[in-house]
Amino acid sequence: SIMAAAKKILALDKQFLTAENNEKLPAIHKKWVEKIHFAKYQPLPPNPSDADVEAWTERMTFIKEDLSWLLRQSHQKFWSQVLHDDTLVPSLDSYLQYAPRTFDPAPLKLRKNAAVLQKDVHRSVFMVFVRLSTHRESKENFFTPAFFGNMIYDNFIFDVAKLMDLCVLYGPSNQKLLTNMVSNIFKHQPKYSDDLEASLVTIYETFENLRTKCSGEPVGGAAAGPQRLDSAGLTLVEMSVGQFDDIINYVTDISHTLLALVDVFKSNSSALAGPYFVWNVAALYEAAVPKLAAAVGQRDGDSPEVKGRWKRKVKVAKHCLLGLVDSLLTSGYVEVVRESEDRGVAERVADEFIDIVASLLSERHFIVDFDVKFDLGTGFERLRASGVAVDTTRIDYILAAVDNFEDDSKKLKKIRRHPPPAEKKPPPPPAHVGRRSETPPEVTEGASAPGPAEFEMVSMISSVKDLLPDFGDGFVEACLEAFGFHVESVINAILEDNLPPSLATLDRAAPRTVAPAPRGGEESAPQDPPPEETLLSRRSNVYDDDEFDVFRNDRVDATRVHQGKRERTVAAAIGPKIREVLTSFVDMYEDEYDDTYDENSVGATDATADELTARRAFVTPRVLAAGAADSEESEDDETDLRRNENREGGGGAPVGVIPGLMPPKHRTFQPRGGSHGNQERQRQQKEKHKSSSGNHNRKRMAGRKLRGGMF
Repeated sequence: SIMAAAKKILALDKQFLTAENNEKLPAIHKKWVEKIHFAKYQPLPPNPSDADVEAWTERMTFIKEDLSWLLRQSHQKFWSQVLHDDTLVPSLDSYLQYAPRTFDPAPLKLRKNAAVLQKDVHRSVFMVFVRLSTHRESKENFFTPAFFGNMIYDNFIFDVAKLMDLCVLYGPSNQKLLTNMVSNIFKHQPKYSDDLEASLVTIYETFENLRTKCSGEPVGGAAAGPQRLDSAGLTLVEMSVGQFDDIINYVTDISHTLLALVDVFKSNSSALAGPYFVWNVAALYEAAVPKLAAAVGQRDGDSPEVKGRWKRKVKVAKHCLLGLVDSLLTSGYVEVVRESEDRGVAERVADEFIDIVASLLSERHFIVDFDVKFDLGTGFERLRASGVAVDTTRIDYILAAVDNFEDDSKKLKKIRRHPPPAEKKPPPPPAHVGRRSETPPEVTEGASAPGPAEFEMVSMISSVKDLLPDFGDGFVEACLEAFGFHVESVINAILEDNLPPSLATLDRAAPRTVAPAPRGGEESAPQDPPPEETLLSRRSNVYDDDEFDVFRNDRVDATRVHQGKRERTVAAAIGPKIREVLTSFVDMYEDEYDDTYDENSVGATDATADELTARRAFVTPRVLAAGAADSEESEDDETDLRRNENREGGGGAPVGVIPGLMPPKHRTFQPRGGSHGNQERQRQQKEKHKSSSGNHNRKRMAGRKLRGGMF
């Protein structure tokens, strides 16, 4: 009987029910639909009147009652109503599209009962979508997986835009449940993955349009068609209030949406973690965030309230774009390297990570702000800690390039990388720093944890107030202490209105009246006022903070300062260290020389001069022999000449000499330079012109000898 009962249980898409006229109809049919008109959601205007609040409350009450009735229906009636009611799906879509985001300002006249009604509708809409994403509610109520995937895709129950809105509205508070819901949808219908990749083209076009609008150029160029005369080519300062507000809202919304999508969609975000997508996000930040922030301050005629709202939204966009890139790099590359068991895959992913960061160096404002917020060095250290071989030369080049960028965050970076020594340090942040936490830390954690130093507390308060400037320093400090000094958790808790009761009752505009006492019983030292910034303090020089920097050092050793040329002697030029080395070398040489002749009997066995003469007869060297032969021949010639002269009586010519010619004379030599007079003249000439010819390189050669160690 049990087996027979099990065989009778069929999927809802295969069941048939009997109608009143005994007609068999499918379980999902328009016959089972109740005639109910589901109202669309409409947000409150920025400054609502009492009539607006009353009409809004009545509409929200209808929506709440209708959704509560829908959730009470059985599995078969619920899906029949969803698929065949033309007003239900548009009502749900209107709430996803117009529901207030966390960065939207709350209406001023939203009463307490209206806020509770908003939360009830918010929860009911989410429960409806959770039920829409579930194909099996129980053993008796279920769909076949293939039919369920085609049903939600063909009837547009879900699409990429709806999934993005769901991530924005419910990701911070229901991230785990929403992640399971999205995974179940993509599991049963793979076509959604193709739709997500196809939507990247639209996202890139949106990025390009926003970058062009922020630069003041016509969107799309000539191919985009004619431009409106009141908007084409206008700068951010020249735009109207409505146009400028639209750009800020668009940048803030798309950055917040993509960050929420990546946080929820980590397991299926491979298409979003590509290098081109990361670069496009960085390029959008570079083109939009600095220019929007500057334009808010440069615009004249706008009210302070409007400017304050713009500043908050620009800061939200900045926070979301930086967090988006950090989430993509961490989940798509760093975590893959650390969890991969394949060495080759890990090294390839690590190289891709370094390539992406290197490509971001062209976006100067982005890379500096990203390094200040998330510290690039930490990501590289996590790669090194995983044991993967990385190119340390490229890493050092990237970090050096970021440090050399001239930016306003230079002082903050110096404090962050070289903090002053402190005996007690704040607890380390959790592993998900930079991304929103799933659950906030315990409130009691911050009370017992050692607190940070004063400069760190001021920095954390400033980080929170950059995003939430309306809160007082005292209230922000109390929240930081309650959440363990975790800035991200404090921001998320305030934005989601999820503060503990002890903080919800505090005055949110309370200032820091008294500086907090140091924890641990330490005595507090008086804080010196910050020095006034001057042109001299802002200068940057390679000789800053050296021993002769008179602008920063009050005491300079004047004995080491010499004006003019110093007399250089051989002893002074050598210096004490070189003189010591030369002395030790001479002593070593003498010791070695004495030891050599002490150990060896040099000359004891050498032959004497007589013995050498006896062994070999003395032979005149060839050079000396030639000179001796010439002298003997000259003496013989003179003797013959005198003999002939005497023989002829001194009057005739010698024998063999032609008459009328002088007899040959012996060869004589004259001094160099000719005669004595010519030689003296050449000496005078040389002495006169030796400054231009003889000494033209004497100074250079002397310097060369000095550099070579020759004195």
